[in-house]
Amino acid sequence: MDTPDAKSTLTSIDAVQLLKRVEWRLLANQILASLCWAWAISSLFYLSVLLASRMTGYGTVWLSPWSLLAIPVVALAILLLRWRPLEKRTAAREIDRSIRRPDLFLTYLELGSSAGQFQELVTSSAVQHAATVKPSEVVPWRWSRSGTWACLLTPLVMLTWWLCPQLDPFAQVAKSEEVARLNERLVESRQATSERKAAITAAEEDEDSDESKQALDDLKQAFERLKPPEKTANLKTIQEQQKRIGDLWRKAQKEAGLGLTQKQKENQQFGRPSDDDELRKASKDFQETGSPDSLQKQMEKLEEDLKTLQKEADPVAKQEQLQKLQKQMKEMERLAKENMGAQKMAEALSRAQNQLSMGGAAGDMGEAIDAALDSLDLAEEELAELAEALESMKEMEKALEALQHAKKVNDFEKLDGEQCKGCKSMGEYRDLLKKLGKECSGQGEGEGEGMAGKGKGKGKKPGSGDGPGLGGEGIGEGGIAPEDDSVETDFQAEQVKSAVTAGKMILNLKTKGKGKKNDATQEYSTLVNNVKQGAQEAIMQEQVPPGYHDAIKSYFDTLSPDAAAEE
Repeated sequence: MDTPDAKSTLTSIDAVQLLKRVEWRLLANQILASLCWAWAISSLFYLSVLLASRMTGYGTVWLSPWSLLAIPVVALAILLLRWRPLEKRTAAREIDRSIRRPDLFLTYLELGSSAGQFQELVTSSAVQHAATVKPSEVVPWRWSRSGTWACLLTPLVMLTWWLCPQLDPFAQVAKSEEVARLNERLVESRQATSERKAAITAAEEDEDSDESKQALDDLKQAFERLKPPEKTANLKTIQEQQKRIGDLWRKAQKEAGLGLTQKQKENQQFGRPSDDDELRKASKDFQETGSPDSLQKQMEKLEEDLKTLQKEADPVAKQEQLQKLQKQMKEMERLAKENMGAQKMAEALSRAQNQLSMGGAAGDMGEAIDAALDSLDLAEEELAELAEALESMKEMEKALEALQHAKKVNDFEKLDGEQCKGCKSMGEYRDLLKKLGKECSGQGEGEGEGMAGKGKGKGKKPGSGDGPGLGGEGIGEGGIAPEDDSVETDFQAEQVKSAVTAGKMILNLKTKGKGKKNDATQEYSTLVNNVKQGAQEAIMQEQVPPGYHDAIKSYFDTLSPDAAAEE
């Protein structure tokens, strides 16, 4: 059986719980009513802005489908600004009003701060009523007028969004679409810059991908393995190395974005000078020495000017400085493309100019300048890559020249790999083999029996080697010099893809009569010049490595009338 004190405690707890439950229901009603009111205000404001935008064309950029989320966000903001905490006395008053006992629960709520013997009476009375009072009857759910407005305005906003036509009396919609298109292109160009930077970084980290370095190391080992008597095996090794390094040379030229057309080479030699003397000198220094330092300083100066432009507040001064920087970039792009053949570097500079132009048209110069700075940084990386590629290509060109001289030395069976072991660079290999080639084909007078002459004679023309020559001029006994078809030669039948003929013959007429003096010589000279021009174009179009240029040109020089007359 419960004691009086225990009973009083239990019933008192029931009264406290009643107060809390009523308090929570009051709070929920308050939040719902305030939220509906704020939602209605937010919807009404958005609807008015939407109608104004559809009628005038202003603000269409901001009123995207995602902008509808502004209604709940603004409603919550209004709710938080208007929020007032609920007092416990409010719940007690609501209970007193429901049971029609004024100040009963209000007095019970304040028993802790009052004194007197009536406390037990108040507590007993509050407990008795707490057992019969239902919180839902004290605070029922009420639907406010603001809730009705919120429910009406929400679908109205949606219908207006989808059904109301967009008017453009002030051409603001077209302008906004153009700005959006420029911003999208700006983002795409910046993404392209990032992807190219990532590709360069990946190539630098992958040291095993340097095929040219590996090929040159293999060539050095191949040189050292050559033996004088193994003429055929040496020739095969030389030809394999020539093909491999020639292919790598063309690949490096393509990957570096190099390649000057014939017209560009003429511009490089005879073209107009740059308006910027410092830039012209930097470009010339790079072409002559291969050092990118001067051009890198010019790019760093451009970057500093761009950062200064970003801080410029005067719109007139900002526009003047922008035009000046774009002109400098255009000039640098022209030099990179026409004088240096650096296509990828020129592309990065062109992208920087386009980004500045897009930023000026879109009115967002901050984003455009950041993008242009990224592109200039990429141009510097492209320049460094170009300098490394040029250095690698020069080494491969020296290797091709060394292989050409090695062929000549091999013809005399003097190609000994032991002589090459002291060489460290391709330049040393080339110089050594060139020297050996001159020694093998050393010029001098030699005596020998004429093959068809009556006796011995002293040759008028220089002979080759240390052995007897074919002999000099004399009165011969007739006959034909003997030939030995069993001798193995290095002749190889090859076909050239490019056309090196003078042109297609349309009509050929033969007539009898005495020809004019020197007609045949003049016609032959004209045809030879045309063929030489075709050969030069074939060299440029097929990207023949420089190691072969001298041999090709020397061959066509032997076709000239003067050379034929000497023979």
